Amino acid sequence: MSKTLEMTALAIGVVAGPSATSNGDDRGLATSAVGILRKYCYRCHGLEFKVPGYDVLNRARLVAKRSDENPYISPGKLDESELWARFDEMPPKGPKPSAAERSVIRDWILAGAPFPVVSAVRAFVDDQAVQTAIRDHLRAQDRSDRPYQRYFTIANLHNNLKISDEELNLARAGVSKMVNSLSRKPSIVVPIAIGPAQAVLAIDIRKLGWDNSRVWRRLLKEYPYGLTFTNHRDPVFREVALEIESLLGPDVPLADIRADWFLDTAGRPDIYDAILDLPKSAQELEKSLGVDTERDFRTDSLRRAGFTKSGVSRQMRIVDRHDSELGYYWKSYDFRKTDAAVNLFNFPLGPVFASNPFPDQAFTHAGGELIFSLPNRLQAYMLVNRTGQKLKEGPVDIVFDANDSSGGSTIISGMSCMGCHRNGMILFQDRIREGAAVADLPRRKVERLFPVDSEMTTTLKRDEAQFLQALDLAIGPFLRVGDDKDKPARDFREPIIPIAKIYQNDLDVTGAAAELSIKDGATLQALIKANPRLQRLGMADLMKEGGAINRAEWATAGKGTSAFQQVSSEIERGTPLIVSQGD
Repeated sequence: MSKTLEMTALAIGVVAGPSATSNGDDRGLATSAVGILRKYCYRCHGLEFKVPGYDVLNRARLVAKRSDENPYISPGKLDESELWARFDEMPPKGPKPSAAERSVIRDWILAGAPFPVVSAVRAFVDDQAVQTAIRDHLRAQDRSDRPYQRYFTIANLHNNLKISDEELNLARAGVSKMVNSLSRKPSIVVPIAIGPAQAVLAIDIRKLGWDNSRVWRRLLKEYPYGLTFTNHRDPVFREVALEIESLLGPDVPLADIRADWFLDTAGRPDIYDAILDLPKSAQELEKSLGVDTERDFRTDSLRRAGFTKSGVSRQMRIVDRHDSELGYYWKSYDFRKTDAAVNLFNFPLGPVFASNPFPDQAFTHAGGELIFSLPNRLQAYMLVNRTGQKLKEGPVDIVFDANDSSGGSTIISGMSCMGCHRNGMILFQDRIREGAAVADLPRRKVERLFPVDSEMTTTLKRDEAQFLQALDLAIGPFLRVGDDKDKPARDFREPIIPIAKIYQNDLDVTGAAAELSIKDGATLQALIKANPRLQRLGMADLMKEGGAINRAEWATAGKGTSAFQQVSSEIERGTPLIVSQGD
């Protein structure tokens, strides 16, 4: 890892979502308090989510209203802060905060629970610096390799001083995890960080197995931030843009896309399924993986567990593990409480199929989640209905996302699963082997399919280790820096979801300025005040105290250019680019 990237990894805190940020005298208090939360609370309430959705490093979650309880933190009010009410009890095992640390948390809540921001101003990285870095990287490549180079940029995040250095490294790691989670190649491919502040990530898409036109154009078709600079008023910048166009060739309309948009978008069903080329049904997927679930059931070749509670299912859940040609294939069976035969203690031997020798003990499921190892040992995901047909999202009466990974509680194929399975397979404990209310032949079948806990735990840990080894190769180069240089991969934050959540937020004037490559909010406000056309493009609210732009309104193109592209054109930043997949 380069010295530059190592230096930028000195994170002092986390800002996730709308937040109160520290300044002046409370900066040290904010930094100390967040450090204490990270030390004592974060493993259970952020890494593992022992309480669904409770993330002590996400201020928006901490101060959010809850239906029947106090918020985890009510800024300025100790007696209405659940975190404070339970602080003496936590963590349940191991060392507890000292009296001095407890005093810091008390003072921090009374001060409004501010979160720290970057203490030193980072050097601004403008459009020309980004494009020059891309041009220089292309120049260094062999002529035959240039058409396959693609770039992800984090300059808009870097230029927003509300984004911490830790989050910048998460964005880099997130890109690496995402591209490898969308790869059918056998090796992990780590993007190369280049340019000023290493704000650009370069990758050769051949190493991911991405078709030179299909995959990238599929992304560009949805991309609402596309700009070209070949007509820029600055002749030096214009020459850089023209040279990039020449070096890449005519088949690449745009070389770079924003990392935050990519992390929020590429894990959503339409693009996720298209890039991975996922089939339309579980049956087709299983055939491609060399898995025959009915045969495995009949021959006792699968390993099964059932439990009454999971992090996503509203009812009981069954999970089966099968061997596949790529390693493992896990298939869950989820239930709708209004269906028949959903009590797994009475009906543990489903699903229903023609040659099932135990039809009277077969459960009736409503759908499920499929998890299979990719050739590089990361995981891919599908959601299916009862008949095995692929779904974009899970029915809310069956499954839910307690961590709102995709911006809501609905589970979507890909992104929600990545957030939940951050370390691969999740350990669980079977309830059915000992509790099944069946006898004789069905009972003996249960004992053959449902292994004892020690055997299933060994299997789960083996599959988890396979995933973590691949994950470490993907994210370690960006996160294993500074004090974290020896940290195991399982202890890092999942990198995709935090950056996607930052992207999902509405934009304040600081964020909008950073996205428009304008140095600060005051400069942007001056431009808006002087230009009525910008005001009519939805920018007027940014002149108000606390004003914001809705992300969907900013980034949705509809039948033409997005509001972002229109504003960029109005301030003569660049020319909007719209790409259709067939261009």
